[in-house]
Amino acid sequence: MFSKPSNSKTQPSPKPTEKPMASMPASKSTVPSIISASLHVVGNLVSEGDIQIDGAVDGDIRTTIVTIGNSAEVKGEVVAESVTVHGRVEGTIRARTVILGKTARIDGDIYQETLAIEAGAHFEGNCRKLTKQQPAVATGPRPVDNVEKLNGSGEQRAAM
Repeated sequence: MFSKPSNSKTQPSPKPTEKPMASMPASKSTVPSIISASLHVVGNLVSEGDIQIDGAVDGDIRTTIVTIGNSAEVKGEVVAESVTVHGRVEGTIRARTVILGKTARIDGDIYQETLAIEAGAHFEGNCRKLTKQQPAVATGPRPVDNVEKLNGSGEQRAAM
């Protein structure tokens, strides 16, 4: 019933047109790293990709694109090319593009090239426009706060 007749010629199966994974060029992932609503991170987040935060972060965030969801709380500096906030941020935001959704709650300063604020967003702080010469994302080591002086050995001493 399901057997092939003996005189029929079998055709070879078509070869796949895709290249093997090893020979494909490496590309950056478009899927964001996610901090879920049940997760509380204490420490800094650094990524070359996108980050979506729905939980809590106590620390600085440095990435390309960050989305802070409705239930998210961030305490620290946020530095990225693009920042979208729907949750709560306590700290400074530095980005080329900043979007504050209607549920956003910001307590801190914003440094940006482009700023969009939806009706209903709460923003307590100062905003300053970045110029083309001022990068939103720092490219070198962070400066030490409260530096008293540099001694002869090159060590920095922080004021106490």
